[in-house]
Amino acid sequence: MFSFNEKVLQQLTEKSGFPARVGHVKTNPLMGRLLATDFEISNPEGFPVSDFLSLAEFRIHLSPSSLFGKIIKVQELKIHLSTLTGVRSESGAINIEQFRKALEKKKEDKGERDEPRKEVECGRLVVKVDHIATVDYRGGGDRRDYPVLFHHEYHGVTDWNVVAPPLVRHLAAAGLSRAGNAIFATLLPVWLWTKLQEVGE
Repeated sequence: MFSFNEKVLQQLTEKSGFPARVGHVKTNPLMGRLLATDFEISNPEGFPVSDFLSLAEFRIHLSPSSLFGKIIKVQELKIHLSTLTGVRSESGAINIEQFRKALEKKKEDKGERDEPRKEVECGRLVVKVDHIATVDYRGGGDRRDYPVLFHHEYHGVTDWNVVAPPLVRHLAAAGLSRAGNAIFATLLPVWLWTKLQEVGE
């Protein structure tokens, strides 16, 4: 969990095929704290532009002892997504869809048994999304920008799906109604939430 620079980035890159990097990481394993800033995921080869996802800040404070129990207890989780750029290449491939499918691959693909994940209980969850853009190279490279400016705080979260309703409504208000659910399902925080569940396995 706390070798964010190496293990987490390596796993994400290998599993998704999308190169990942982080600018700065500060950890305190004994206190269960981690802060990562300037976290970026780029498009792989085959896409005309490298821009995909930029995470300004990822901050977590959890109870280290809970990693050995049935429920991972997180006091605070803050996720600040600066930019998400959805790109359709000339071949028709969509980076968001490709990334999502890669993360959803079952463990059976590697011959591993899919065991039940641990539950996560988060006391305070803060989610911020600044900007979303779409670029369609099948339409001549047409780009559309949406200043989402979503900022919401949740308490007592035990299921990531509770984040969906206010976020999807906000995306719809920004003009992304048709793509709202797809974009929500692809956001990196969903993967991070899943990783928290896998930590104790």
